Amino acid sequence: MQLRVYALYNRSNRVLIFMILCYIAEIASMAVFMAQSNADLVVMNEVLPGVGLCTASSIPSSLDDFWYPVMLFEGMLCTLALWAGITHIRELRGLGAGGVIQAFRPGRVIEVFVRDSVFYFVCMSATCSVNVAMWQALGENWFEIPVGFSIVAGVIMGCRLVLRMRESYYRPLGASVGLGDISISNIEFASAR
Repeated sequence: MQLRVYALYNRSNRVLIFMILCYIAEIASMAVFMAQSNADLVVMNEVLPGVGLCTASSIPSSLDDFWYPVMLFEGMLCTLALWAGITHIRELRGLGAGGVIQAFRPGRVIEVFVRDSVFYFVCMSATCSVNVAMWQALGENWFEIPVGFSIVAGVIMGCRLVLRMRESYYRPLGASVGLGDISISNIEFASAR
């Protein structure tokens, strides 16, 4: 997501430095939350007799604060992406603030960047909110489940961002040449004969 925002701002060093500083602040605050919470965390290594499983038996109430810096950082990236998209469309089409929303049409790379950045933010915010809710509402037995879910959600969303960018890049090429619905299986190469 950071690379997409960096690209939206035409590789601006000011934006890059700002994102790097915010990222360092996010990681540092997450580390502080984890260090403070781990000081009060009580774990046991045998939940059931004969089963060696490490689990938390007491979770500090402040541990759910771990997810707030992630939500703030993702929100900052989403805001930067929205601002870059709106600025670009205003410049491109010469529209005022009222016509920006009408100017979005599917298939343009910048619009795909902005749309997917907002979608990514919504999904990751929902994931972090679910993690906070589970850590607050459920007991110690459910402590590890949301962590794996958030990792998987981030990986899947990152892959979707790449695939949608690829799709938006190649879709206008096929439409402008008039290729229609040609698939790769219909193409014959000279060496295959």
